[in-house]
Amino acid sequence: MLGLFIKDLKLLKAQKKLFMLVGIVTAVVLFNIQDGTEMIRFMAGYMVFVVTMAATSTIGCDEADHGTVFLFTLPVSRKEYVLEKYGLAVAGSAAAVCVVTVLVYLVSVVRGSQLMAEQLFIILIMMPLALILFSLMVPFQLRFGAEKGRMMLLGAYGAVFGGLYIVKNLTEKWNVDLSWIGQKIERYSQGTWTILAAVAALAAILVSYFASVRILNKKGVSQSLCKPPN
Repeated sequence: MLGLFIKDLKLLKAQKKLFMLVGIVTAVVLFNIQDGTEMIRFMAGYMVFVVTMAATSTIGCDEADHGTVFLFTLPVSRKEYVLEKYGLAVAGSAAAVCVVTVLVYLVSVVRGSQLMAEQLFIILIMMPLALILFSLMVPFQLRFGAEKGRMMLLGAYGAVFGGLYIVKNLTEKWNVDLSWIGQKIERYSQGTWTILAAVAALAAILVSYFASVRILNKKGVSQSLCKPPN
């Protein structure tokens, strides 16, 4: 599996300019903001999600030029293939969280302020959220291919957000009070929400892992992600 990890790192190396640009933009914005909380939430989410989702791009690279068919002729099991993708995503999101934390700390040092617990919570909570999204994307991409899977998942997201928008409008139209939900959420501490998010991410990864392995096993060698050339 180490070989798979090295292969994907070399594939991601081709996107180093993108990662550098994301890092530079994040640093510039963080060092120039006035009210940090809202912008830290956005920039932390932006950087962590971009780096984590980059792991899904390796699936598309594997599909190119019938690479997956060749890959499974090597001593690589489908379980190892899927497990490595999640390992790559976890490593990438953890690295992004560390980078953002260091940047926010440097901003606080420059300004003579302290790194607040709320800022750390915002940064840390982005990792499980990004991994949950990643866990949703992988089975779609393995089942339908990188491009088609991405489009179908976007359609699913659109349906979910569209449904939430309709519910929001209906509750406002019918004067339904949902403020009790926010009050219940505020009862829990940031540490509790971080733990709950981590547990949810772990559960999503496990379900997604077994679903992805099953998808690959159903395809079999002759019906892998890419058909071999004639």
